[in-house]
This record gives sequence, structure tokens and C-alpha cells, in this order.
Amino acid sequence: MELRNRQLRDIYVDLLIEYAKKYENLVIVEADLMKAAKTNAFFETFPERAINVGVAEANMIGVAAGLANMGKIPFTHTFTPFATRRVFDQVTLSVAYAKLNVKMVGSDPGIMAQLNGGTNT
Repeated sequence: MELRNRQLRDIYVDLLIEYAKKYENLVIVEADLMKAAKTNAFFETFPERAINVGVAEANMIGVAAGLANMGKIPFTHTFTPFATRRVFDQVTLSVAYAKLNVKMVGSDPGIMAQLNGGTNT
């Protein structure tokens, strides 16, 4: 896969699709950012393994923890400030304390998210 001149989001979704073909237990849980993250391609390829929880990041982590507890490998995605601040209790109690295999991805960190508004920085 040629990585040069590609956006990180394109690489991320291409790799998710590639790994999902190898690992049937890989799922994604999104906080209503499929268009921004370009994960709509995953939703189209594996609709039964893609969950959009809406703008509800704490719920996203809870859903991912439940999926991990059932043997799935969930990848979560939201904007970085929400993946680090808004979900802190859920990550601590539902994922880390329980030692569950949840992958968390944050995009548009800090000033990179300036077009998304002040709450995203």
C-alpha cells in the first residue's frame, strides 16, 4: 500500500477494512463521525460490524467494552478531545479496570480541529 500523499484518515479506514477481512471479530464503534473519519467505506463493506452510537462518546466506550467482553475487537473513533476527556470515567472503569481489548482512535487534535468549533480543541 502506497502511503505517500495520502491522508491519515484514508490509511486508517483502508487498514481497518484490510484487518476486518482477516479478523472476523473486528468491529468499529463511531460517534457519528463516519463522514469526517471516512469510515463510511467500512460501514458499506461490513455493515453488520459497524455501529454508530451518535454523538454519545461515553456510550461509545460502554458499547465497545461490552463488545470486547463478548470477544470482539472494537475500534472506537471520535475527535481527540472527546476521546481523552469526555470518556475518562468509562475508559477507567469499563475498559482499563476490566482489562478489555478496546482500541481507541482520536482524530483532529487541538488546533487541528479549529473548523469544528471551540469545544473540539
